[in-house]
Amino acid sequence: TAGTADASVDAKQQTVFANYVAGGITVGLQHSEEDTSGADNWSSMQWGVSFNVSDNISVGYGERTVDIADAAVDQEDSGISASYTMGSMSVKANMNKSDNQNGTSTSDVETTEIAVSFAF
Repeated sequence: TAGTADASVDAKQQTVFANYVAGGITVGLQHSEEDTSGADNWSSMQWGVSFNVSDNISVGYGERTVDIADAAVDQEDSGISASYTMGSMSVKANMNKSDNQNGTSTSDVETTEIAVSFAF
């Protein structure tokens, strides 16, 4: 049982994943499922790849598809990220997109974030 405030609701979650690293490249794949009594069940398949261009620069990209039971469309997510570190300063950026959020065809969301941090 997981993640419910109602003790009478039974929720079972499971996930399996694998990562492969070769040099500066990391590739990951994950499959997850949730079976909750009295609610829409879902399963997701996601993958991502990251590349360390140098000791200071890295980039990454990932995608996820969520199949929600009884939804007309699947939720489709994707995102790209980059970071640069020099000494105690880091600049990080990401852009993420979610189409058909929660299985609703008219619910699309995009976010962009840029962060600069300093460590003292």
